[in-house]
Amino acid sequence: MEHKQTVTEVKESRLSVKQKVLFGMGDYLNTITYGMISAFLMAFLTDTLLIPMAAVTAIMSLSKLWDAINDPVIGVIIDKSRSPKGVYRPWLIRMMIPFALSNILLWLPIGHWSTSAKITVVSIVYCLYMVWQLYHSEFFTFSLVTASAGVVFFLIARTSYMANRIAGSALLALILIGTALTAFLCAKNHGKLNLGSRMLRLFPDGFNPLLFYFICVLWAVVLAACLLFGSGFAFYAMFAAIAVELIGAVYYTFQLK
Repeated sequence: MEHKQTVTEVKESRLSVKQKVLFGMGDYLNTITYGMISAFLMAFLTDTLLIPMAAVTAIMSLSKLWDAINDPVIGVIIDKSRSPKGVYRPWLIRMMIPFALSNILLWLPIGHWSTSAKITVVSIVYCLYMVWQLYHSEFFTFSLVTASAGVVFFLIARTSYMANRIAGSALLALILIGTALTAFLCAKNHGKLNLGSRMLRLFPDGFNPLLFYFICVLWAVVLAACLLFGSGFAFYAMFAAIAVELIGAVYYTFQLK
């Protein structure tokens, strides 16, 4: 027989005012920062940093495309999380410092830098502002490498200055080498990086580094082709990076347990 709640039971099951206020404040700071970014970031980039409007529009558009993939992936990851401290609390505590840093770095006073350098920095930081919420170390690393490659390909496609192309290519080369080396060292220690006196877990136990080797070699080859064939090839390489990012999002979503 179905139990009907009494008036007393209904009143006792209701949330208190304190609980309602605390629950509502959970997204308070994030809403403030997002409101600042929505209202002032584009003006800051174009009027203060003097980045061309076309470049700012491209950065915003590509990041929103990624956000459309990012949101459902995060939802799946959180729903499948299991922790004695609850479902959401560990992620909120773990990511509050990187999230705060990414917000601060968006407003760096780099107006005196070259246009190419400003576009590169803003693109990477703004993508990280979205990517910090992935909560999956393998997916984060994959996304960081692919997003960095896409930004450098965009830089090569938009600038004709060889010095800027070489600088962006050198930065991407360092990221690719660092990623491959980190994956190799972690694979030897079951996902942990040996820092001398301590072991830092970067990837889950038993992760496969072959995908990272492949993606690093892939973007290294594409980068060499961009420098060889010029801006036309780099333009299409940028869209190839977007496609690979989409494939990676689908792949890692199905890898969740």
